[in-house]
Amino acid sequence: MRRARSRSLVAAASAATLLVTLAASAASAQEPAPSAEVACPTSPVPGFDLSTTESYPAQREVTATSPESAVTDLQLTVSPPPESGEITLTEVIPAEGPGGTAAATLSVTGEVSAGTYTATITAVTDDDPAAGDCVAAIEVMPLVPIGAVQGSIADDQTNFTSPLLGERVAVRGVVTQVTMEGNGAHGFFLQERAGETDGDPQSSDGVFIYNGDFTTLRTEVEGPARDQVGADWQVAIGDEIVLRGEVGQYFGMTQFGGGGSFVWEVTDTGLDVPSTVAIAEVDPPDDAADALRYFRRHLGMQLTVPAGAQVVNGRDVFSGTDAEVWAIRGDHPVAQREEPYSQRVFRDAHPLDNQPETAFDDGNGYRFVLGSFGVKGSTGDPDAVLAPARTFDTITEANRGGVYLSFGKYTVNVVDQLALDTSGPDPAANHPVEPADREREFDIAAYNVENLYDYRDNPNSGCDFPGNPGCFDEHGGSVTGPFDYVPDSDAEYQARLQRMAEQIRLDLHSPDIVMIQETEAQDVCTVAAAWTPETGAELGADRLECDLTNPGEANTRSDGRPDSLLELALVIAEQGGPEYQATFNLDSGDLRGITTAYLYRTDRVELLPAAAADPVLGADPQVAYDAEPLPYNTDVTNPKALNTRLPDHVADACTGSGPTQCDGVNVFSRAPQVALFRVWRGEPGLASWTDLYLVNNHQSAGPDRRVLQRTEQATYNARIAEAVLAADPAARVVVGGDLNVFPRPDDPFAPGTAIPGVGEGPSDQLAALYDSPLTNLYDTMVAEYPAIAYTFGFQGQAQTLDHLWVSPTLLAELLDARSAKINVDWPADARGEDPAYGRFGVSDHDPESARFTAEPTFTSVRALLSLLVTEESVPPSVSSPVSTLLTNAERLSQRGQSAAAGTLLETAAELVDRHGRLGTIDPEVAAALREELALLSP
Repeated sequence: MRRARSRSLVAAASAATLLVTLAASAASAQEPAPSAEVACPTSPVPGFDLSTTESYPAQREVTATSPESAVTDLQLTVSPPPESGEITLTEVIPAEGPGGTAAATLSVTGEVSAGTYTATITAVTDDDPAAGDCVAAIEVMPLVPIGAVQGSIADDQTNFTSPLLGERVAVRGVVTQVTMEGNGAHGFFLQERAGETDGDPQSSDGVFIYNGDFTTLRTEVEGPARDQVGADWQVAIGDEIVLRGEVGQYFGMTQFGGGGSFVWEVTDTGLDVPSTVAIAEVDPPDDAADALRYFRRHLGMQLTVPAGAQVVNGRDVFSGTDAEVWAIRGDHPVAQREEPYSQRVFRDAHPLDNQPETAFDDGNGYRFVLGSFGVKGSTGDPDAVLAPARTFDTITEANRGGVYLSFGKYTVNVVDQLALDTSGPDPAANHPVEPADREREFDIAAYNVENLYDYRDNPNSGCDFPGNPGCFDEHGGSVTGPFDYVPDSDAEYQARLQRMAEQIRLDLHSPDIVMIQETEAQDVCTVAAAWTPETGAELGADRLECDLTNPGEANTRSDGRPDSLLELALVIAEQGGPEYQATFNLDSGDLRGITTAYLYRTDRVELLPAAAADPVLGADPQVAYDAEPLPYNTDVTNPKALNTRLPDHVADACTGSGPTQCDGVNVFSRAPQVALFRVWRGEPGLASWTDLYLVNNHQSAGPDRRVLQRTEQATYNARIAEAVLAADPAARVVVGGDLNVFPRPDDPFAPGTAIPGVGEGPSDQLAALYDSPLTNLYDTMVAEYPAIAYTFGFQGQAQTLDHLWVSPTLLAELLDARSAKINVDWPADARGEDPAYGRFGVSDHDPESARFTAEPTFTSVRALLSLLVTEESVPPSVSSPVSTLLTNAERLSQRGQSAAAGTLLETAAELVDRHGRLGTIDPEVAAALREELALLSP
């Protein structure tokens, strides 16, 4: 039935169509064809037959002809009638006879108000008052102030969408500056003369024109510019033009696109920009929200960066050729502080913020950023970048540039290269890390080495070398080219190794252990047989022998050590530093191929074997976390990756962006690595030692993103530490690395701020660590050395992303904690440019360092004595009386009888020394034991 009904409906529709067609044919046959043909004007502007610009008169010829009779007149009707001005037919010339051509001029006066009009032109013949007609669509494009395009920004406004977005308008302005991007794309800024603006201080008088691959702009066929300069106008600074186009916005940037914009008229040339347009000094307010409105009110306009402005962050470089420099006015109170190292911008919660009494205040709106598009445009060089500015440099010459919005930042793209006074404070001299007294102390460091990839094509990765196909996982994750995190050449990689090795030796003073983040998860190389500290420099990349063919277990050069750090260790030795070894667990790598890892000194540090019963390294990790652990958690290994699935309630809330974004289905996309080290006070096996559990992290990026996942990451780290401390409350534990979020009281979300999908601020993502027995050494650092309490610079603000959390025993043994100011405040490298300051600026993070006491204790000396007995280096005949003397000395010391305790220790030392002379114990062992006893303080 349904099918039959469908056929009947189709039949009925076909019949109806046939009837309509026949009726139309009959009507057509009854209506006489027009006896005259009227030709309206044509225009290249789509949809219009005549297009002009407001205030510009226009005239176009209209013709009509009739083969049967003469056209005696042409008549016009216009709908709607213009509110001002006139649209008329003038200079009507009748046809001389049948077949002749009548002509008239369709005129639009300059006073006609902007809009679209329909003009019907009717031909009159001797025998027909309506012999034929044509209909012309007329456009009078509005000529508006640039301020109307940008919109007037109210004091509480947060939506900056152009009120004319998508509309076709004309604007008049002076070309103030040309720009170029790193990819070669061109653009220019247009700004109205100082006396010809809309007079609204809350709207911008300038606008940007993006012009792609071109340095010319097409002229409008119907405009004066076509006769003035031909089909194309060459963009020229100082030209004043009338430009017509559609108002667009590109990621918030209000602009015209050169592909759909045309020059209507060149109204002046050769104008001096500074004396023609208004150029104010950049002076944003302190409040960040007000600063956004301030820059929006100047978007596309020229602003002057005054001489005396102070740089507050090392130059940033993006994609090798785009750079930015953050600065503040030299007369701002922050720049006028007495303490030179506090003359920079810290996040609101920092005690050196401009309003230190409140944790969340103004957001530091007074900072501004300089971009490199103007310098590129001035030089015609897409690779040109801003000068290598460092924090505390001073800009010595005023410089102007257009305000441009990109990646959420309003940049002043200065015309000229920065002139800098570099005699300001040396960032590296800001409370530098002090070397450890190796006889009595040990130290550890945490260092994000920012994409330390070698220049080898890893057979286990599809995304670490130019031309690779990309990396993909079973959950839909992918990493595809361009792989801009890998070096451009081996020479670039080798230079980074040299600089980083110098930093570890000279600035961190060769720490006992370095917790490394963001190095390449590659293990396909071993040390070449020909390598020595003396031959390494000449060997270069050949200091490693690599299997770049065979993946996985078939690889013949895999040795359990990350290749980039293995090579870095060799370079340190080549430079005269101590011998380091690298270690890691490949399970900690992420899809892109970065991982955490360790460097440790082999002259003082030992990576201990993993025990099956160890609370975290063993076969049954005692990490109390309510989710499914990953299979490799049961591996008995050191170092060890630990990870788990996200809890269901978190996984169900995960999205692809924002605070609820998640990197995959596990708690970590890069699993933390737990390692157990023994740090010897002297020669391994002959001195007291300290055992350390280190938990090395590189957590998901973006403090205001991945909030749920990062909260779980902090929780899991706390549970790892708690598992170790449950087995041994006196254990020494460090949880550290790049946690990618701020310490308390700082937070990406101020109290009461909505966190979509999560709740309200603060997000307190590290709460589990704060609630654990661990202590964040940031608190120590910010209390003692507030001017160095940061590890990262973001948009001109010093902030802390890298952390060291320590257990109670280590906290009691802490001597000092600092952050080495060797990267954040220094200019990042630009492609083709030698580093301006040697080893400084090789990463985007500052490393942290912590120094602890390693003074021998009664417990540690007894442990050493027991070890020597076990190894049969000391016979019981010696160990027993020495142990008795140690026990008695400790009791006396606890009673406050230090002198008596010291006497017993001297007796023990003399006993050891005598047996060394007698040969009962090896003289080297005797000397080591005597040194331990001598350093033991009663």
